[in-house]
Amino acid sequence: VPPQYKMPSEISFRRHMLSAFTLFSKTQRGGHYHFCPST
Repeated sequence: VPPQYKMPSEISFRRHMLSAFTLFSKTQRGGHYHFCPST
């Protein structure tokens, strides 16, 4: 693994987790309980 990818940037990591969490919350509010591809 390239050194620059060994330790992901904290901001990028938080952004990724926030996107996944927001997407999951949206699918739950829509009545679905699974991850959908981001659109």
